[in-house]
Amino acid sequence: MMSRTDALDPGWKPLARPDLVIRSLGREWVLFDPSRKRLHLLDLSGALVWSCCTGEHDVLGIERELRRAFGDQVEHTARVRDVLADFMGAHLLEG
Repeated sequence: MMSRTDALDPGWKPLARPDLVIRSLGREWVLFDPSRKRLHLLDLSGALVWSCCTGEHDVLGIERELRRAFGDQVEHTARVRDVLADFMGAHLLEG
């Protein structure tokens, strides 16, 4: 059985919707979607994934960025595809 993250093309370059607002709240980040009037709480790794959703980084590049930021902390880098799938499911990305 294929998971929702298996369907992500490693060459896909996610692009964040330009109308969303992100703010730091201590050790967490809040992403506000004004069109849906929803808040999304992100941890540091989720916020870093979000910051890479510029349309310039592909999935593999985002994973490299997290490895660069967190070293061998697998729990952060292993979550990249899950976080991107969550962003897609919440309609936070263009396309």
